[in-house]
Amino acid sequence: MLAEWTVASDPGVTGYTASAVPGPATCTTDSRTITSCVLGAVAGQSYTVTVVAHSVAGDSVVSTASAPATAIAPAAPPAPPRTPLKLTTDRGPITSIAPGQPLTFIGSGFAPFSTVVVSIYSAPATLATVTTDASGGFSAPVTIPAGLAEGSHTMLAQGTAPDGTARAMAVAVTTTARRRCR
Repeated sequence: MLAEWTVASDPGVTGYTASAVPGPATCTTDSRTITSCVLGAVAGQSYTVTVVAHSVAGDSVVSTASAPATAIAPAAPPAPPRTPLKLTTDRGPITSIAPGQPLTFIGSGFAPFSTVVVSIYSAPATLATVTTDASGGFSAPVTIPAGLAEGSHTMLAQGTAPDGTARAMAVAVTTTARRRCR
């Protein structure tokens, strides 16, 4: 979620801290003229933002809260985007999966306290929606759909990077039909 505010009139301001309410997401700038930053936000949650200006003389009082805004989860694109960022699992890197298999996907580099959606493609199907931790990482336990067709698929985690741009991590996997015991 992008937080924006007007520049402080005090020329001694050295930067700002914006805070999401409810928290705990914050973001900081290091210049009087940089008046926006990205706050992590959980999809579906309504937030207001407050700002404090920093200077050598001390911090300003907390600003009045902004109007409420509701964070939105990333929408699943019709096809997975190309990305060099590799999604991994609790079992390390993988190349194959089995229908019905439990697995935990692990990713990092997202905005702290933001929503990440984990999907599987041939056709997009959401497997999990998780909130990143304070460092922008996540761990999402999922069960691979039991009816997943044989063939090539892409596992995709998408959300927001700390700079507010879209971020995606992916891994290509193959699934084969389960063998029955005779």
